[in-house]
Amino acid sequence: MKQCKLCLLPSKAPGADIDSEGICSFCKTTIDHNKARLADDQARTERSTKLEQIFNEHRGKNSYDALVCLSGGKDSLYLLYQLKVKYKLNILAFTTDVNIPEVAWSNILRTIKKLDIDHLVYRPSSTFYQKLFRYLLMNQEERGAVYTVSYVYAPLFEGDALTVATEKGIPLVLAGYSPGQPEPSRMEFEFSRSLITQTDWTPQLYVNQVNSQKGNYHVSGIQSIFQQGRNSLDI
Repeated sequence: MKQCKLCLLPSKAPGADIDSEGICSFCKTTIDHNKARLADDQARTERSTKLEQIFNEHRGKNSYDALVCLSGGKDSLYLLYQLKVKYKLNILAFTTDVNIPEVAWSNILRTIKKLDIDHLVYRPSSTFYQKLFRYLLMNQEERGAVYTVSYVYAPLFEGDALTVATEKGIPLVLAGYSPGQPEPSRMEFEFSRSLITQTDWTPQLYVNQVNSQKGNYHVSGIQSIFQQGRNSLDI
């Protein structure tokens, strides 16, 4: 009776599917999985090495080494801890306050105090976000409410962080995410320089509104790259 040369599984076993090299489908799956895991481990090691090189290049050369987007959730809090304790960076934590819940604020305040980190809070117009969320929920895309809302307001927060970093001369902007948040293609440790400096991230909704209602706005001393769209949006 033909058997798998690795695990001795007989060919008559359901799903064995022994190939011409004498390896069953179960062993092939394990081998493929191990190869993929090894490739992932190597890629992670390479990214970690490059990340440390970037930190070393910028550490101590500006008023802050990095700006970290802080929401009060587990990802941003853990990132803040790692950057402060492991990598010894001088950090400015940045929060865009749009109905952040009490438990998140408690997490933020305790962590900021414990790690002794400077913290900047930006509170945009609540009226704008009420109008924005109402419009998005009433005009959802096929993937549902989470995608519809998240993939519009997240770039607004990221835009605020990039604007503050640019104004203060902070060379690095970092944010923490969990797998699946955002799209897998964006789960790299950094955006390329060209993606930040050459790509127009302004949502088309705001472009249309700005084109129809020209203006230039300034709120709380922070000039957001999306601010024209925020103030001209009429829903």
